[in-house]
Amino acid sequence: MHGEYGLTFLSAIDDGLLLTLGRGKEIIRTLDTGLAVSNEEGEAPDFILGFDCYLRKLEIERKGLGGEASEHFRQRRVVGFSTYGEQHFGVHVNQTFVGVAFFRPKGGVPL
Repeated sequence: MHGEYGLTFLSAIDDGLLLTLGRGKEIIRTLDTGLAVSNEEGEAPDFILGFDCYLRKLEIERKGLGGEASEHFRQRRVVGFSTYGEQHFGVHVNQTFVGVAFFRPKGGVPL
């Protein structure tokens, strides 16, 4: 926010676009819940390729949760990088984490 009436957006905002305000949730709990994926046999993935919005990283750091978040990423074997959000049905969305989980092939050897 800038002053009483100013806002700065970190994405393109077209004229006439509706602004929807969201309400934050407990970021570490939702991160852990989202990373708790498994295959049909209940096995955890070999690793998760993660795309984490930079604004989530800023929130985590500002709340002093960097070490705790890093530990969750290590435990769930997440590798990846920070992004500036994503496009969803033509709308830029930020403060997202998107991951692709990679599992061992059935009856196969570890990757």
